[in-house]
Amino acid sequence: MGYEFRIRVSLTAEEKKELTEIFNRKSSHSPDLRVQGNRSLELRNSDTQSEMPNTTVEFEEYGIYICQNLSSEVWTDLTNIREWLLNHKKHFEVEEL
Repeated sequence: MGYEFRIRVSLTAEEKKELTEIFNRKSSHSPDLRVQGNRSLELRNSDTQSEMPNTTVEFEEYGIYICQNLSSEVWTDLTNIREWLLNHKKHFEVEEL
C-alpha cells in the first residue's frame, strides 16, 4: 500500500468529467494512464517497471481518493488537479488516511 489521502470537495458529475479530461491530457505526457470504470484512474510513468501505478485516483461521494505509491506528497503528479480546484474556487480539505 502507498500513502492514501482523501480530498473532501463537492463535485458535480460534470466537474468529475472535466477532471477526468484533465487526466487524459496529462496522459499525453505520461502515456500510461489506465481508466478503471468511470471513477478510477491509474497514472504510471513510462519508466515504471512495476504493475503497481504511481498514483491511483478515484472519484467518491465525498470527493477524491488518492493513493500515492511512490511519494508521500498528495499532489505529486497532480498539480494540475490542485490548480483546477483553486481556479474554480472549490473549498477542499486534504486528509491523510
